[in-house]
Amino acid sequence: MKTIVEVNNLTKFYGKNKVLSNVTLKIQEKEIVGLIGPNGAGKSTLMKCLTSLVFFQEGEIKICGYDIQKQREHALSVQSSLIEMPGMYPSMSGAANLTYFAKLGGCSEEQYQFVKEFTGLGDALKKKTKEYSLGMKQRLGLGIALLSEPKFLILDEPMNGLDPDGVISLRESLKYLVEEKKMSILISSHQLGEIEKMASRVIFLNHGEVVDYNEALVQKKFYILESKQIDALIQTLVNREISCQYQKIGEYQILLETSGLNVLQKVLVEAEKQGIEISDIYKKTANIEDIYRQIFKGEA
Repeated sequence: MKTIVEVNNLTKFYGKNKVLSNVTLKIQEKEIVGLIGPNGAGKSTLMKCLTSLVFFQEGEIKICGYDIQKQREHALSVQSSLIEMPGMYPSMSGAANLTYFAKLGGCSEEQYQFVKEFTGLGDALKKKTKEYSLGMKQRLGLGIALLSEPKFLILDEPMNGLDPDGVISLRESLKYLVEEKKMSILISSHQLGEIEKMASRVIFLNHGEVVDYNEALVQKKFYILESKQIDALIQTLVNREISCQYQKIGEYQILLETSGLNVLQKVLVEAEKQGIEISDIYKKTANIEDIYRQIFKGEA
């Protein structure tokens, strides 16, 4: 596949504070990649480095093969972004904002009409943007970002202010951009469930470093154990010092996290010895939230 974004050993300092450390990643054509991490992990700084809003001390960033430092104009011409609050003129209507930014960037009439429809704002484009809700501003801001027909799009919390219908519409719109426009998208969001629904893969960032979450979970198995003697089962886990993590998730259930099937077998053997009846066992598939907890437990 064609590589759209290539980051190699990116390191960024603010004074003596290292906020990014040897970050290396790639984003391929027609990918939606989620960027996840707790506050202060370095997500915003990484996005600002990608868009040349801040300079970095070490490493290399290439967008569609263009070096962001040595070929800045070319690298910026193939990307667009919506970071933090959407930038627009509040005293102008949504349509006037679109027209202004379209002329500023030399947007074609065809692309302008596509974006106008894409925003889904309809008659609201006639209103001044200072009257817009946050969700409406997000839609217009995304439309402005698309005027230049970017190959790479960066979105920071794009679901903010959107109602459920708006979130669903955005999700489908982004998938359309990837499939029909062959766009690559990097999305930073705290809404893990939405990231899981739309992203083809996820990059976890912690303390300025990319975390290999596959390694974090490769040895972990999750099981839900059901028993009317759940408290006695928990006490058995404590007394026997069985190497596993667990969480009581209901009156009669615990979520068991183990490093292998042999640990589960040991739990069942000890339960039988204590006369504890296990009425059911469910194997649980790890999702993004599980991975997040595993990587950032106690930090978020």
